Amino acid sequence: MTDNETNTLDAGQQGRLTGRGSGLESFASPPVPGPAYGGYARALDPGEILRIVNKWKRLIIAAVILVPLIALGISLLITPRYEATAQLKIDQEDPVIIPGSGSATPIVVNRGEFLATQVGLLSSRTLAQRVVDAQRLAGNPGYADQSASAAQRRDSATERLRNQVAIEIVRDSRLVNITIASANPVEAAGLANAYADQFIASNLERDFDATAYARRFLEDRINSTRDKLEKSERDVVAYATQQGIVELGGTDDKGSKPSLESSTLVELNTALAEARNQRITAEQRYRQVQRNAATTESNNNPVLQDLTRKRADAIADYQEKSAVFLPGLPAQIALKQRIESLDREISKAQGNVGSASRLEYDGAVAREQELQGRLDSMKGSVLDLRKRSIQYTILQREVDTNRALYEALLQKYKEVGVSGGVGNNKVSVVDHARVPGGPVSPKVLWNVLLGLLAGVGLGLGAAFLLEFIDDTIKLPDDVGSKLHMSLLGIMPSAPEGHDFVSEVQDPKSDLVEAAHSLRTSLQFATGHGVPRSVLITSSRPGEGKSSVSLALAASLARQGRKVLLIDADMRKPTYYISGESRSDTAGLSNVLSGELTLDQATHDSAFENLSVIMAGPSVPNPAALLSEGGFANLLAQAAAKYDHVLIDGPPVMGLADAPIMGSVAEAVVIIVESASVYRSTIQAAMSRLKASNSRILGVVLNKFESRKTGYGYGYGYAYSYSYGGARGKEGHQDDRKIVIVK
Repeated sequence: MTDNETNTLDAGQQGRLTGRGSGLESFASPPVPGPAYGGYARALDPGEILRIVNKWKRLIIAAVILVPLIALGISLLITPRYEATAQLKIDQEDPVIIPGSGSATPIVVNRGEFLATQVGLLSSRTLAQRVVDAQRLAGNPGYADQSASAAQRRDSATERLRNQVAIEIVRDSRLVNITIASANPVEAAGLANAYADQFIASNLERDFDATAYARRFLEDRINSTRDKLEKSERDVVAYATQQGIVELGGTDDKGSKPSLESSTLVELNTALAEARNQRITAEQRYRQVQRNAATTESNNNPVLQDLTRKRADAIADYQEKSAVFLPGLPAQIALKQRIESLDREISKAQGNVGSASRLEYDGAVAREQELQGRLDSMKGSVLDLRKRSIQYTILQREVDTNRALYEALLQKYKEVGVSGGVGNNKVSVVDHARVPGGPVSPKVLWNVLLGLLAGVGLGLGAAFLLEFIDDTIKLPDDVGSKLHMSLLGIMPSAPEGHDFVSEVQDPKSDLVEAAHSLRTSLQFATGHGVPRSVLITSSRPGEGKSSVSLALAASLARQGRKVLLIDADMRKPTYYISGESRSDTAGLSNVLSGELTLDQATHDSAFENLSVIMAGPSVPNPAALLSEGGFANLLAQAAAKYDHVLIDGPPVMGLADAPIMGSVAEAVVIIVESASVYRSTIQAAMSRLKASNSRILGVVLNKFESRKTGYGYGYGYAYSYSYGGARGKEGHQDDRKIVIVK
C-alpha cells in the first residue's frame, strides 16, 4: 500500500462515521528525499552550517579551549631541542689527463647521483660509529645504558646518534648541511663539527684503501719486471763478451749504440775520402808543374815570389841606368849578371817545386791505396759483426723493454705512494657549527596556535559528525527528508513552571499561535476542512501528544465549533477534574463497557465549546474493550453531535490501542518530539498504523526549541519572537496531569 493510498480515506468508511465524504485525497504528497544516507539529504548552505554551529557551540567552545591548553601543557613538558648545523662543500672528481695526448677527458658523473651517494655516506652507520668512537658517546649515559656490554653501548649510541642527525642538500648547489639535534646546545655543535671532520677523514681513508690494491699490484709487477731486467742485462753482457762485441757510448741516428768495428769503418771511410781528395789535388798540381805552367803552387811559393820580385827590381834598375850609362860599364855589367843569377835561382826553385809536387802526388797515391786496403779489410769484419749482432740486438731490445717497463712501474708506484688519495679529497668545511642561541622546539606559541586551529577543526568536525550520525527527527525539514511525511505543524515547548491550561487560554501565547498554524494545516487536509474525527498519537510516551491535543481542541473551539476531546489512554490518563481522583471520574471505560452513555460521560471543560471525556476507571484489558466495536459506535454518536472529535490516544509502540482507534478514526496525526525519537522508531509506529488501515495525515513536530537546534536562523519557526512577549525560561513538558475541568 502506497503513502497516497494510505493517506486517502475511503469515502465509504468515512460515510459510516460522518455521513459525508472526507476529501483527504486532496492533501499534498510528501516531499521526495534525495539520494543520500538513509534517504536523507540536506544541503550544507550557510544557514544550515550556522544552525549546526549554534546547536553544538558548547562542544566547539570546549574543544577550542581544551585543545590549546593540552598543546600548551605538552609544549611545557617537552624537553627543549637545540639544532646545530655544519655545512660542507663536496666537489666532483677532476678531469683525467690522457698521457701523451695533451688533452683532458672529463669524467662523466651524474651530479644528482654523486650528491645522493655522498648523502648516503653521511647517513651511513659506519660514519655514525666513527663519531661515536671519536666523541666517546658509548660512555655517555644519555646515549647508552652503562650496564650493557661495550658492543651494546656502542650500537645503542650509534642508533641514538643516527636518529639525531639530518642531512640536507642545498638546492642547486654542492653544499650539504649536517644538522644535529640535541637537548644540549654545546653537544649539538660539537657533534655536528665532529660529523664533518669524521666524514673528511673517512673520505681520505677510503681513498687510501682504494689505492692499497694498486700498490700491492705494482709491487708485484715491479719485482717481477726487475728480475726480468736483471736477467736480460746479464744475457746481453755474456753474449757480447762471447762474441767480442764492444759498444761505444752514445747512439747513432737510428737510436742504436755503434760498435767498435762500425766506428772504425766509418773513420776509415772518412779518411779514405780525404786521402782521395788529396791525391787528386796533388796529381793536378804535378801535371801543371810538368807542363811548366805557372801553377798556383808556384805562385804561392814564397821563395819564388821573393826571387821574382828581386829579378823584377834588378831589371827595372838596369833599364833605368841603360838610359844614362853604356852597357859596357861595370855597373851595368854587374846588374846584368845579377839578373842572370836571379834567373838561375828561379829556375832551380821551379825545379824544386816540380820535385815536391811529384813527391806529394806519390805520397797521396800511396796513402789512398793503404786506406783502401784497410777499408776493404774492415768491411768484411763489420759484415761479420752484423751477423753476430743480430742476437745481440734482440737481447738488447729485451733489456730496453724491461728497463722502460720497470721505470714506468716504479714511477707509478712512487706517485701512488706519495699521493695516496690526499690530493683527491674534494670535501671541505664551509661553515663550522656554532652553539645555537635558542631551542628550535618546542615552539610554545606556534603549538598553541596549532592547538587552537586543531581545536576549531576538532570541534567543528565533531559537531558535524554528531549531526550526521544523529538520526532523530529534530528539524522541520527532517519530517519530509527522513520520514517522507508532510509536516502539519510545529509546537514549541511550554514555559517551565506555567500552568498549561492558562498558557493555552492566553490568545497571545506561543502555544496558541502554533495551534492555530496546526489547525490551518488540518483545514486544508480534506475537502471539507478539518477532519471530523482525528486520532492524535505518538510512537512512545512523553512526546507531548496530550498537550498538542488540548491546544488544537482549544483552537478549534475558539472558532465557535463544538469540539469533543476524548482521553483515550485508559492505561495512563492525562485529563482530570479538579478535586477528583481517577476512580471517582466516569469516562471512556464506562461508555465502552456500557455502564454510561456518551452524554453521561461528557464534561464541560474550562474552554468554551470544548467538552471532554475522561479516561475513566482503569480496566484489565483496554485493547479488548476497544476491539468489541463500542469505540466505533462512540465515534459515530460523537460525530453526529459535535463538529470535531479529537482522540488523545495512547502511544503506538508496544500497545494495540492506537492501531484499533486509528482504523475507525477519519484521520491520524502523529506527534514527534523534536531531537528525541529516532527515525526507525517513528517508521515502525507508522508501519503499525498503516497495517491497521489507519489514514495518517502527517506529523506535528513537538517541543521544538529553535535556540537549541539553531533553527531560528533564516527559517522563521521561532514562535517566541512573533509577538515580542517574554516567555520566561523554556521547559520540557511531558504528558502530565492536566486539570481541564474545575
